Amino acid sequence: MSALEHKLKDLPIGMSDWSDIRQDGLFFVDKTAKLSSLVAKRKVFLSRPRRMGKSMLCSMLEDLFTNGVRNFEGTAVYDEWPEDRDKGSFPVIRISFLDVAGDSKTEFEQSFIGALVAAYTRAGFPEVSEYENKFASLDRFLKELSLISDKHRLVFLIDEWDHPLSSNLSDEKKYNIALAALKAFYSWLRKLPHIRFVLVTGIMRYKSASLFTGQDIRDISMSPDFASLVGYTHDELVTNYAPYIKEAARRLNMTEDELIAELKAYYDGFCFDEKAKVKLYSPWDINQFFDAVAPSSSIDMHPEFRAYWMDSSNAAEALKRFLNSRPVDFEDLCKLKYQNTEITAKQITVPVDFAQISIKQMLIESGYLTIKDVKQGGSNPTFYCGLPNREVLEEFDWVLMDHINTRLSKNASHLSSVKQALGTALQQGDIKEVCTLINELLSGTLSDTFKFPHEALYRTLIAGWFRDVAENVREETPNYQGRSDIELKIGDQFYVFELKLIHNITQNDRKRSIKDKYSLLKVASEQIIKKGYAVNHHTAGKMVIGVALVISNKRRCIAAWHKFDVTGSSCGRIHTVNLFNKYLKEQEKLEAQDN
Repeated sequence: MSALEHKLKDLPIGMSDWSDIRQDGLFFVDKTAKLSSLVAKRKVFLSRPRRMGKSMLCSMLEDLFTNGVRNFEGTAVYDEWPEDRDKGSFPVIRISFLDVAGDSKTEFEQSFIGALVAAYTRAGFPEVSEYENKFASLDRFLKELSLISDKHRLVFLIDEWDHPLSSNLSDEKKYNIALAALKAFYSWLRKLPHIRFVLVTGIMRYKSASLFTGQDIRDISMSPDFASLVGYTHDELVTNYAPYIKEAARRLNMTEDELIAELKAYYDGFCFDEKAKVKLYSPWDINQFFDAVAPSSSIDMHPEFRAYWMDSSNAAEALKRFLNSRPVDFEDLCKLKYQNTEITAKQITVPVDFAQISIKQMLIESGYLTIKDVKQGGSNPTFYCGLPNREVLEEFDWVLMDHINTRLSKNASHLSSVKQALGTALQQGDIKEVCTLINELLSGTLSDTFKFPHEALYRTLIAGWFRDVAENVREETPNYQGRSDIELKIGDQFYVFELKLIHNITQNDRKRSIKDKYSLLKVASEQIIKKGYAVNHHTAGKMVIGVALVISNKRRCIAAWHKFDVTGSSCGRIHTVNLFNKYLKEQEKLEAQDN
């Protein structure tokens, strides 16, 4: 083990208990600077996606209110904590709604009561355990709980408050069962007379739950003052993880600057404040990435750029459930990958009912969309919002394609065989077969997917099918002159695809349509060469295959293609393909005349 590795500490993977982290001597980033200001607010709500550090925040506050600052020596809050420094002054009721569930009213209320009993028992009120079996309904239980709660200054830390609602967006009956119980609880909570502090964390803001009624709960989610309360800023990353960055760069044979740039592209970019100033990393991503170089890991391990946050946040499953239960314009979703969308502050912060939840609200609250810039201010500012980073983009693609593939009018076995053949055709450089197979997939895609067809939609579909069979498939890859549509590697083959959409192919004007196709093929081919898309692959002199595709919007298929050597600019013969065989011979005759 190198001298550097001796300086590293193990990372708190899967841990959110502050006292355990300190007692075990694990690595942490000091996020306590704002805690004194936070507890001065008395009652607050904080919306953040999962795996951003909300549970750790609750744990730190629980430790401070319970034990004072004895576990915080050396942190920013140590000299600023406004309460008793040597011991806790307040019983802390900490609840996570990730553990509360039930299919019926009785089951849900029993689960809820069980969570409250456990929380009150931990806070020093073991007598509440007698109520658990005595009172079957939540209303009766809360009335008895008031006899204890009214006598003390309590602290309530409520984590993932909306999980019972957000997890049931595809089941209105279960949603309403959870809503009724939460409404009763928050109505009760807001009436308690001597509360010292309340923190409620979650993702969505739901109407009719009593949480957002009135003005006593302050929503600090978009406040610039608390923008970095959870999550890591870029400065926090490069400062606190400096020895990890150094060791990871060594193992990956990269410079430290190169590694930092990759980390920024892959994981940075979450922004929640109304000024659009503070960009954040998910702590889960960063700790998982650097765990490979922690002292307890093998010295032969290499960090990997993987979708750690997406894989653990349940955001993908939540989006899939939403897409399957609500009418959503697939074309609009595809555009979100490359175009910022406008969202007002009220669209983000105003609580909604079950039927009012929009796809934009769902995407921004769950972390798929983030604030990129402020368009205009005022009482209801408008924000430009987009996907925050490469990790989210890649997983967003996966969800979209999974949604499409479940709607293909082909069985799973046939779909698998088509994709396998597509991989073989790409490896062999058989673009005619590639186009034929893509057209087969397009023909099986349900028509409502193409309600508002656009080039971005076809690009998403084709790239998605390529991802199942090829490596490093990227869309809209930028260089100094533009953005290529699709780039990929499969085996030793490198491809650059450029797509053009044609709208005017009709049965009565086939000859003009073929001229249009040739014109667009020429434009696409020249674009690949002139804009230097081949250099994106850094292929060190290897041949890069350029493929221009013209897509018929009317027939939803690839109508023409052109394959050539980009690096040598050796243009091959232009070809046309058509899914509908009855037109094929006529097109070939017209092409022969034009040649």
